Amino acid sequence: MRVDATRSLRIRRDDVGIVQFMASCSICGAQTELLVNGRPMCVACTGSAAPDAAQVKIRAKLEQAERTARVQFDAAMAELRALANPDSPTLPADATGRARSAVAAIGPARACYENAHQRLLDFLVNGVVPDDLRHLGE
Repeated sequence: MRVDATRSLRIRRDDVGIVQFMASCSICGAQTELLVNGRPMCVACTGSAAPDAAQVKIRAKLEQAERTARVQFDAAMAELRALANPDSPTLPADATGRARSAVAAIGPARACYENAHQRLLDFLVNGVVPDDLRHLGE
């Protein structure tokens, strides 16, 4: 049997050529077929990886902040798209001012969304709890 090691997935080919995929546990690196919330995890590590109530609260807050920021960004983009509507042959009288304010709103809304998204990713991937949410973990 030959084993080709990839990043977190091991591909096995047995004597008849059947391909089997084995993932590596995201905690200890052991081979496993078990997925917990999309992450490969062995049976021995599943008990230790259960999130506590504080982690669930922090994740919920970060996800809500990301959703709110995304709604604001989408609203700013929709305002600009409404001004650039090809169906209306004429522009409103205050189109220039509205376009400037719409463009000015996109930058901060995008930065807010990117910040919220990065905070969520840092928490999910690296376990970094933002300073303003540390009180939830105590």
